[in-house]
Amino acid sequence: MEYEIPFHVDACLGGFLIAFMDQAGFPLKPFDFRLPSVTSIS
Repeated sequence: MEYEIPFHVDACLGGFLIAFMDQAGFPLKPFDFRLPSVTSIS
């Protein structure tokens, strides 16, 4: 993390589906708390 700026992920629309895309055979880049810069998710 180059800059220590908190990062919010707005996953309200489709967030419930994106969480299972990898299991369904559609790998996506991480977008959640696995990334050190993500500080909140809605």
